[in-house]
Amino acid sequence: MERRRFLRYQQAVKVLCQIQGELFEAQTHDISPEGITIITTRDIPLGTVFHLKCRLDSGTEALFEVEERQRRYVHRGSLRYLRLGLHINLAAPNAPVFFKELAQIVQAKQTKTDGMGNHPLRSRIFNRIQFQLPVRATVDGCVYKCQTFDIGSRGVSILAPPDFPDCEVIDLTIEDPAGGLIPLRVKSVYRELVVSPRTGFRIGAKAISGTSAFHQFLQQHNLIHR
Repeated sequence: MERRRFLRYQQAVKVLCQIQGELFEAQTHDISPEGITIITTRDIPLGTVFHLKCRLDSGTEALFEVEERQRRYVHRGSLRYLRLGLHINLAAPNAPVFFKELAQIVQAKQTKTDGMGNHPLRSRIFNRIQFQLPVRATVDGCVYKCQTFDIGSRGVSILAPPDFPDCEVIDLTIEDPAGGLIPLRVKSVYRELVVSPRTGFRIGAKAISGTSAFHQFLQQHNLIHR
């Protein structure tokens, strides 16, 4: 079970990657001082260590040495993308300046979009932890065996099987590693086809009806949103 807590910015940032002398462009899906997730149409060798440069619209740039930690292929419409989770091994000295400006951009967008609701394309700042926990998802009386991908105060994302229905409201029962069950009703806000390592869906969901067990879990892992 992987446990991770971090501050992460879900923001599209232009990226220039350099692998074995070859340059190509990509885009971030999310970014933090610990790691970066990029989306690209290029095929990249497994386990690659490489350099990438992130550039904000203002022109502020930061150079990072990164190493692949996880990968999967996703489909959006008819297009197939490689989604790479990268750990930052080394960062340029100006990286703190880059992240400070990025935080200001995200905060400005949050203020502008306040009241719009939770949307997959909306920039967000949030605390969450990566937890791979068994979860039963109930939709219209049918139960599906799933797995949590990450959990936060605003909701969860789950990995669901290929036959999981496209629906709005889902009743989850999460198995707490400390023992017991965590019931949680959620509203689906995005649905992404995943084809690696196994085919299924990653579903991001907003919590709409929590329980005391869910609240205690958040408190235990310092995830109460402020």
